[in-house]
Amino acid sequence: MKGFNLLMKGLNLLMKWLNLFMMGIVEQDPRSFGADVAGLARIGANKLKAKATTTRGQITKLLKVTKYPNLKMALRDFVDYYNAIVKYDIPEAVEAFVKGNPKFGVEGATDAANEANACGRRFKNQPKFPIYGINKVVHDLSAIVASIVQLLLRG
Repeated sequence: MKGFNLLMKGLNLLMKWLNLFMMGIVEQDPRSFGADVAGLARIGANKLKAKATTTRGQITKLLKVTKYPNLKMALRDFVDYYNAIVKYDIPEAVEAFVKGNPKFGVEGATDAANEANACGRRFKNQPKFPIYGINKVVHDLSAIVASIVQLLLRG
């Protein structure tokens, strides 16, 4: 049974790695090819922080140029969501990896996914909204990082 569990753990890691690869995350970082589960989680979290920071910048630019009050209100909410992702959720996840406490890593990455999902729900019927695509990347990457960190919990 132990061999089977080890095989399943390896297959789960392979699937997470393939998800990161398909999102263009892994091949951009040469450390990923020799990384263990915690290393993949750290790489994913660093890429997540970069994507979320870029998204927050795009939202801020849109906020400065829009003239529609309802859109301004939504964009202000988005800035708040992305501030939470960049300033709290991702650092919590990274600190958890460093300190060896994956439970908080899962919580931080899951919180980031939920924050991005909240932005997406506001414009779910408007896929041409300027940040629709990158917001989805932030959400999906957050979910992948959370699931990689869950592997550490099973460790």
